[in-house]
Amino acid sequence: MKIKIKAPQNKIEGAIDIDGDKSITHRAMMIASIANGTTTILNYLKAKDCLSTLNILKALGVKLVVSENSLEIEGVGLKGLKEPSLPLNAGNSGTTMRLLTGILSGQDFLSVLYGDKSLSKRPMRRIIGPLKSFGANLYGRDKNKYPPIVILPCNKINNFRYHSEIASAQVKSSILFASLFNNDKSIYSEIYQSRDHTERMLKTFGADISLDDNKIFISGNKELIATDIEVPGDFSTASYFLGLAGTYESAHLLIRNVNINHTRTGLLEVLKDMGLNYELLNSKLVNNEPVADIEVKNSKLSNINVSKESIAQMIDEIPLLAFIASQASGVMIIEGIKELAYKESDRIKSTKYLFDKFGLKIEITKDKMIIKGNNTIKVKQPIQINHFGDHRVAMTAIIMSLVLKKEIIMNHPEVIDISSPNFLKSINKLTRSIIVNE
Repeated sequence: MKIKIKAPQNKIEGAIDIDGDKSITHRAMMIASIANGTTTILNYLKAKDCLSTLNILKALGVKLVVSENSLEIEGVGLKGLKEPSLPLNAGNSGTTMRLLTGILSGQDFLSVLYGDKSLSKRPMRRIIGPLKSFGANLYGRDKNKYPPIVILPCNKINNFRYHSEIASAQVKSSILFASLFNNDKSIYSEIYQSRDHTERMLKTFGADISLDDNKIFISGNKELIATDIEVPGDFSTASYFLGLAGTYESAHLLIRNVNINHTRTGLLEVLKDMGLNYELLNSKLVNNEPVADIEVKNSKLSNINVSKESIAQMIDEIPLLAFIASQASGVMIIEGIKELAYKESDRIKSTKYLFDKFGLKIEITKDKMIIKGNNTIKVKQPIQINHFGDHRVAMTAIIMSLVLKKEIIMNHPEVIDISSPNFLKSINKLTRSIIVNE
């Protein structure tokens, strides 16, 4: 499939519902599967990454009932998973691979996790190393650097006191899941706080888990109890609409039912400091997660500096933030970007690529981006965009096209289905700018 994005003609306005949160959907599926009892998950994300998790859980013997708006999972308990007859395909999903590695490390059977070409290049030593030190019996390709991951039965998972120098929710979640299979209390800490959906959801399912002074205390060998989950809208998806409304010449959007967990909304905090015109409405707590509607209007933005301590709360939104900075006044410096090189694409290089394609200026060093606002040069249109198989790059390119009113052509936009299968539909509802060619 190929799409062409043309310039919107009118004010961008309206109310939208966005796809369910990807991170929460993954965790709800996994934790429900190893709980006791039946969990119903409402508004789960039916995207490719989450379907990879779902298919692996089926292969592990978990019984599922899938309908249009809900997913029913019959939990098998901590040790009730079954040995799969074939290797388990995580597709493009690093979350699927890393988190399930933690769960499978505590099982009494052999399993193999593999992925597509992109996932096969993503670093796995960051989970394999600590898990092996806790007693897990697992191996990765090229001296534990990369997938596939082979997981063998182990004598036991030992309790641990572990500090991570990487602020990664996937690393943290993999280790916390493995800790469920030891008989004592473990302690996890990280250099900066990353997304905390795993901690919140484990608590919702009855795990013995607590937080004190940036340390997570978790006791293993405690059975989890099924509970129904309602998945809120994904903030990472909502961020593209925030960026669109905040930088477009005339816009007014209402984005309904969005997860506003503080470990996810680093971008919103930065945009607030830049002068974004927004308001949170109908705030509530759903399954231990804060949720609200976000009303946002076009804004006069001024750049600020972004410290490396803030990156963990907006790791997926950095390419988008860089573009927003290009439309604001002043200069933005984003520090601590090196982790972007290990995403679905090298997002340091792909961000520079997008800026070059759209005639924008950006300076990139090993761990820093410097963006001077309100700068652009003329480029030949339509612009042919390569998204490098990365859904975030594709989504950012579409927002850039709409705001800059520069026509683009993009092959295989279905890559966006990895995280947001309704993204293009929502964009077209608001702008009528997408032409599809099969």
